[in-house]
Amino acid sequence: RIRTSPDLPYARLSLVLSTMGVKFENEKAQPVTFENRKCRDVFWLLLFIVFVGGMFCIMGYSIKEGNYKRITSGMDYRGCICGTHMEYNAATQQCDDNDSAPELGDKTVFVQMLDTNKWGTGLYVMCAASCPSVDFQLLCRDTSAPNGVLAGSGSTVSAQYSSIQNSNTGISNGCQNNAGCAWIQENCARTYAANSMFNYCVPSQNSTFIEFADDFINDESWGTAFASLNKGAWIIFACVMVSVIISFVYMKVLEKAAKCLTFTALGLILVALVASGLFLLNAASNIKETYTGANSDGYWDDLNFKMDFYGGIALLIVSFLYLLLVCCMCKRILVAIKCVELASDAIMDTPTIIFIPFIIGVIGILTFVVWCVTAVLLFSAGEVVAADPPTSAVPNGLYKKFEFNDELRYAGLYHLFGLFWTTQFISAFGELAMAFVVVRWFFSKTEGGKKQLPSAPVCSSFALTMKHHLGTIAFGSLIIAVIKMVRAILEYIKAKAGPSDKQNKIVRFVMCCCGCCLWCVEKCMKFINNQAYIQAALTGDSFCDSAKRAFWLIMRNIGEVGMMKLTATIFVWLGKLVIMGFSTMLCFLILTQVPTFKDQDRDTAVPNAFIPSILVALITYFIGAAFMSVYSQTIETVLMCFIHDKEATGGQFTNEKLRGTVSHLKKTHTDENSGFNTQDNISAPVNLA
Repeated sequence: RIRTSPDLPYARLSLVLSTMGVKFENEKAQPVTFENRKCRDVFWLLLFIVFVGGMFCIMGYSIKEGNYKRITSGMDYRGCICGTHMEYNAATQQCDDNDSAPELGDKTVFVQMLDTNKWGTGLYVMCAASCPSVDFQLLCRDTSAPNGVLAGSGSTVSAQYSSIQNSNTGISNGCQNNAGCAWIQENCARTYAANSMFNYCVPSQNSTFIEFADDFINDESWGTAFASLNKGAWIIFACVMVSVIISFVYMKVLEKAAKCLTFTALGLILVALVASGLFLLNAASNIKETYTGANSDGYWDDLNFKMDFYGGIALLIVSFLYLLLVCCMCKRILVAIKCVELASDAIMDTPTIIFIPFIIGVIGILTFVVWCVTAVLLFSAGEVVAADPPTSAVPNGLYKKFEFNDELRYAGLYHLFGLFWTTQFISAFGELAMAFVVVRWFFSKTEGGKKQLPSAPVCSSFALTMKHHLGTIAFGSLIIAVIKMVRAILEYIKAKAGPSDKQNKIVRFVMCCCGCCLWCVEKCMKFINNQAYIQAALTGDSFCDSAKRAFWLIMRNIGEVGMMKLTATIFVWLGKLVIMGFSTMLCFLILTQVPTFKDQDRDTAVPNAFIPSILVALITYFIGAAFMSVYSQTIETVLMCFIHDKEATGGQFTNEKLRGTVSHLKKTHTDENSGFNTQDNISAPVNLA
């Protein structure tokens, strides 16, 4: 059973669904009111609270049982933590704390033992005092040596062997001047030059990225990069502030020139399609001219000619259909443009709405940091046990690995699902809060040309969301979290399958197809969720009722919604590029043209202008993305408010910008319309078509 308006313009949809046994009945949308709203979806809110309580229990267990040094400092192949006074006990086959034992090196190095017959060809972990700095470095296990590891010295392989053989420490005494020393073969490993990253040594051999970075910044030392950032700090800060100003200017420009920009963009798309089609046809004509004489018709068998010719024809057909679509959808394009203009008005009247994504972002980052710390502690709570050695020659119990029991595995899955649910919950909270701000703005009365809004619209929207709809966003975010969890499991299965044989390739292909389908489902559900949150802000209903209403509202106004999404996408991406591009170019021009920063003989000179410019590009892109996320949400909410007002009151609260586009809406009494509960001048629900 579907409730819809009696003068539905898409009669074919009604006819098709009615033949499937779906019954339509009329439902008039109700005027918007924020009074007497109820707390919705309480069960899902309680479930979310219980679930978060479980995450805190896991956090407490991780803090109690975990040892973060196992992860941050690393462990050697015996299970001893680097940078500690641990000592391997052969009797218990465990590493025990012993303050009198030499401190193990605090750098975790990945090595390969020399004696492959005994140790196999796999990589092992040893603790060293510093990361290797030469291309070939010998590290030997020696309990009497400092840090428990004896490092060879010298820049050549022979020098490394000689330094070990001539050492006077511990067990290596038996190797003095003995080129065939078995002790070296059994206890020494080789590694290569590495860079220190936290407490781990990351091999730097054949590092294409590092070579590219050094060439790009035209310097052999990363110190220049830090110097550039330090001396250009104020310019970076100024350009970031400029990006905020540009964001507001961009919205003001859209308010005045959205129509011109939209039709220019649509025209450029048409020109690009036609030009591409003509280019391919011209290429096909050039290929045709190469066939002369008796073989003058041979071009029809030329694959390149066929691709260019038919491709050009197809693009011209697409161009014609695109032109027809634009002409047929002209009225809906105008409605979308007016929604863009109204969205600019809404943001200008409620500028504090811009802070919502930043607040949500900070909360999300803090949540993620806490999650990561808990994950590290949970992972480190595993038990270090003896593993099967790679060869039978390795002494039993000397080779260790992490082992996790079923409880830890389930806790890890629970914790992973908690990441998905909590982050989606936080994101949904921001979406619903922004929707509340725009709904209040749209349906507030106007006096003296200004909207009569609460003194703190963002705070009041937060209060409404927390008071009535935490359960709504808990339910919506749960749906997305479940989809993400299924996708993560599929990715794990695909990774475990590996590309080794034909059967595994089939499994990977099936998992890849399922992953693509789930990605599409996730995108669709996010769109439905967002529309449901807007409907919840409008009507105060539960998630399911809001989602159902949003779905059928979109079906009744599919043209307007489609054009709105297209127009919003164009302006959102254009906004990101304008904000990032202008700010980055300004930073680069200042650092390369102003003598204070350009002349290298001055103390204030910036050594390399690219580094601050790249940082400005990254920061301003995220600023632009935050602004444009607000803009996109505002556009969608304005359109949904307009459609709701059109069906509830005949467009009584609709701004004159939209009223002039949709001529059949009733004219309002005055600009001083009454508040949210106004019931007069209500007509039967109408549609834009």
